[in-house]
Amino acid sequence: MSHAASVTPINTPRSLWQEVVAVIAYPACLLAAILAFLWSSANGYPKWVSAYLPVIVCAAVVLPLLERVSPYRLDWRPSRDDWHTDALYTIVVQVAL
Repeated sequence: MSHAASVTPINTPRSLWQEVVAVIAYPACLLAAILAFLWSSANGYPKWVSAYLPVIVCAAVVLPLLERVSPYRLDWRPSRDDWHTDALYTIVVQVAL
């Protein structure tokens, strides 16, 4: 599957950096969260810190910022209300799980 064909709503090809970020951002963030969990667990941090902090940083900070800066399509860029709804959902789900 090639990401080279992805375009914005006005059929403008995405830049190379946007393509690279689109391909590596999620796997890199997931790997960073796993490594942060392993490191903090090995260094004596409480399990709740080891488990929640990497997820919160990735899911609630890094990925939403990337979604804002470089959305797949410009018309998919979330509004302020969408950000609030997504943040509330993430917090509730993380606490529930």
